[in-house]
Amino acid sequence: QGADPDTGGGGVFNNGGTLDILNGTTIINNIASGTSGSGGGLLSVAGDVTVTDSNFETNAANRAGGAIEIIDGTLTFESSIMTRNDVNSAAGTPNPGNGGGLHVTGTSSTIDILTSTITGNFAANEGGGLWNQNGTTMNIVDSTIDTNDAPEGGGIYNNGGGIVTVMTSTVSGNTASVSGAGIQNNGASFDLNAVTVANNVSSGTGGGIESTTTTSLKNTLVATNTASSGVDVNGTFVSNDYNLIGNDDAGAFPEQANDIEGADPMLGPLQNNGGTTETHELLVGSVAYNAGDPADLFDDQIGQTVFQGRRDIGAFEAQDILLSIDDIVDSGSGIVIYPNPSQGTATIAIPVQFGSEIQVTIIELGSGKIVKRFSSVTGANDVSFNGMANGVYIITVVSEKASSTHRLILAK
Repeated sequence: QGADPDTGGGGVFNNGGTLDILNGTTIINNIASGTSGSGGGLLSVAGDVTVTDSNFETNAANRAGGAIEIIDGTLTFESSIMTRNDVNSAAGTPNPGNGGGLHVTGTSSTIDILTSTITGNFAANEGGGLWNQNGTTMNIVDSTIDTNDAPEGGGIYNNGGGIVTVMTSTVSGNTASVSGAGIQNNGASFDLNAVTVANNVSSGTGGGIESTTTTSLKNTLVATNTASSGVDVNGTFVSNDYNLIGNDDAGAFPEQANDIEGADPMLGPLQNNGGTTETHELLVGSVAYNAGDPADLFDDQIGQTVFQGRRDIGAFEAQDILLSIDDIVDSGSGIVIYPNPSQGTATIAIPVQFGSEIQVTIIELGSGKIVKRFSSVTGANDVSFNGMANGVYIITVVSEKASSTHRLILAK
């Protein structure tokens, strides 16, 4: 703790060195209380910092960076938690009070936030969770930014010429009294791919994302946010396709051919669905299921592989079939399954337009588990259901040229 005007680094000060914070370290209850005090937990100037498997908790600063202030240099924040840090009066009168969790200053920094959680941090002005600066590149991967608060940019604030990339991450439950409850982008670029932005609340505009410059989205779900206007998105955007925007009341989003607008994504609550960071799972009937870019086969936020050969929109990849019985209909593909109901065997007749390299998958409807998968050809294919219990199953037939989904009733 220090009260001088330029005091910073209430817990740790790194002046141009290499600093490793590892293996369950907790930096807690430190204060940088000077009028220009920054980095309640840690201040690093032109240094290289690595934080792994550690916590920054209930630290505070007056100027900026309740938990961490980086002035040039690098920070890798991996498998760690930043929680309940404050630049909102805990250290004195905020001046100005930016970056409740992390604040970056200077002209040349690189920040990597990997498999981490930024939660419950507060800022008096901008960037409740994270605040990024001109000249800084910030990469956020496999992480959750939730329940942070600031007047602008409750979750993330990108300033001036800052560059932010967010990949397979969740921005949820953040709040703002002015704009950009989830994300406020005033920087050079802000790119999102396979991100879920949900349940953020702004008393003003941009419940999900407020963008005064340009924000680009791909495979990204922005829905169930709240604002007086620009409910999910407000400002200037680029669509790289395969996105779901729940409510574009401001007409801000330039919808592309495979984007979905005006739909309820049917999200579960933010919770532990596996992995080390919390996510929103997709519920049965979600239109985000299998609606992402077929060419993108990278894992989801918690390390789950793409299920059924095509990714879902958002940070979470469902590992079960999410169709209701009403969704399972013959799509007019010409495939015939008979007899159906089956007493133990059936014939799947596949027309020639499916071509070669055909894969048939049989999924138990109740559990969503795959019970049989095999390669097939056009024409009549006899299939035995030995070892399968009576019930309702989904049969998917997929090739490079076509796909079809059908319901099978097994009654032996």
